[in-house]
Amino acid sequence: SRKLRKWAKAYINDRSMLPFRQNRHMVSAIDDETVVEELSLHLRSIGKFACARDIVDFLAVPENRERLKIHQPISVRTAHRWMKRMGWKWKQEAKGQYVDGHEREDVVTYRQNVFLP
Repeated sequence: SRKLRKWAKAYINDRSMLPFRQNRHMVSAIDDETVVEELSLHLRSIGKFACARDIVDFLAVPENRERLKIHQPISVRTAHRWMKRMGWKWKQEAKGQYVDGHEREDVVTYRQNVFLP
């Protein structure tokens, strides 16, 4: 609370500038096109079951981080945010009795004539 009082007094005295972290913009590694291309290529090579953990494992290799100029490993949450920003989407596979093929002619005939006569 001392810092907050100090900042409030500084702002009251000089209203032109807030006293904390002015003009500090964080630049994410995902803003670099080469990083996006490399990660997208890696995820596409995995297939449709790619997940955020795959990015974490890929960037756990020091050579990959060095090539992409990423200084430290990333968390799963960061990888998830990056995938979302790159346009990857998640959906759950349907789990049920009629997932696939429930409208085929032979299945409909069986269901109407044999299973439910």
